[in-house]
Amino acid sequence: SSGVLLYGPPGCGKTLLVKALASTARIPCLVVTPSVLLRKYYGETNAQVRSLFSLAAKLSPCILCIDELDGLFRERSEQEHEVSRDLKTEFLQWVDGMMSKDDEDRQILLVGATNRPFDCDSAVLRRMSQSHFVGLPDLTARSVYLKHALRSVPITNDFDFNEIACRSEGYSPSDLRQLLQTAA
Repeated sequence: SSGVLLYGPPGCGKTLLVKALASTARIPCLVVTPSVLLRKYYGETNAQVRSLFSLAAKLSPCILCIDELDGLFRERSEQEHEVSRDLKTEFLQWVDGMMSKDDEDRQILLVGATNRPFDCDSAVLRRMSQSHFVGLPDLTARSVYLKHALRSVPITNDFDFNEIACRSEGYSPSDLRQLLQTAA
């Protein structure tokens, strides 16, 4: 096993890309956000981490996607809370154990998704042997996205998808979806 880091602006489809990969490969995908792991009482967060890796091992082969990686694993500091340090330690121990398994039946791809890779803990980033930037769509991609999003909506024959795509430079797919919902 190895880790993959996906980073880029918000709303560009990093998590959606991971889900599409899992769907194409016909394997389960566990998407974990900070709210899934972080718990109120001492020790519960570490128990969540253990449960997560246990579930991933049972579902193997699978993808384990940590969304908002920077929200869970910020760079260490003197002011860091003990729970945060314990979470990192527990998580990294499980990742190292998962990656050291020679058992070919246990295949877990770890994917981290973040908007802020520079805020992530360096020890976590070291476990991500590959990193890929997922950027804003270009003109062609925006036009294709708009055509796909409006495929079931009755529109006039002279509707100019390229005009809308040109005027939406700098928009993420999430921004385009919001634009279409507002226009509707």
